[in-house]
Amino acid sequence: SRPARYIRHCMTPRKDLGRLWRGANIVALIAMFLLFMGVGAFAAVYQRVRADLPSIARLEDWRPSLVTQVYSRDGELIAEFAAERREIVPLDRVPRDFIRAILATEDRAFFEHGGVNVRRALAAAWHNLTTGSRSQGASTITMQLSRNLFLSPDKLFTRKFKEVVLAHEIEENYPKRRILEMYVNQVYFGSGAYGIESASQLYFGKPATD
Repeated sequence: SRPARYIRHCMTPRKDLGRLWRGANIVALIAMFLLFMGVGAFAAVYQRVRADLPSIARLEDWRPSLVTQVYSRDGELIAEFAAERREIVPLDRVPRDFIRAILATEDRAFFEHGGVNVRRALAAAWHNLTTGSRSQGASTITMQLSRNLFLSPDKLFTRKFKEVVLAHEIEENYPKRRILEMYVNQVYFGSGAYGIESASQLYFGKPATD
C-alpha cells in the first residue's frame, strides 16, 4: 500500500546512514590500532638503537683533539703536532655575525626545535623520494654535532636514525648555547682547520674574536 511504501522510503536512508556510521567506526578503530602498533614499534626500535649508542655523559668532560705545541727553553714556539688542528674558544668570543651566518646556512630554526626539525625533514624526504636523489639533507646543528662526536659519516638510514636519537638526548640535557659552543669548536671548516679559532687563523690570519 502507499503508506507502507512511504514508510520504507523514509526508513531506507536511516539504515544506510547507520551502515556508514558503523563502517566509519570500524575504519577509525583500525586506524587507531595501526597507530598504536606504529608507536609501539618505533619505541621498540628506539630503545634497541639507544642501547647500542654511546652515552652523552661523555659531553660532561668534552675534550676534543687539540694541537700539541712544542716550545723552546726561552718560550719560542718551534713545532706543532695534531691530527685535527683545533683551538677551543668560548661562545662569548665568537662574533655574532659568524653565529648568524652559521644559523642561516645550517639551521635557521635551531632555537625553536628540540634537536630535529620535523618540517624540514619531511620536506627533504619528499624531495629525495620524488627525485630519486639524496641531495636534500635535514640535519640540524645538534644532529651534525652528534654525528661529529659519536658516529661515522656513512650515509645510511640507520646512522640517520642514531643521529635523531642522540640529538634528542643532547637537547634534553644541554642548553642551546652550550650546544652551539661545542658545534663551532668541533666541526671541520676545510683545509685542515677544525673549529672556529683554527679556521679564523687560517683564512684571516687573526683570532676568532677579531
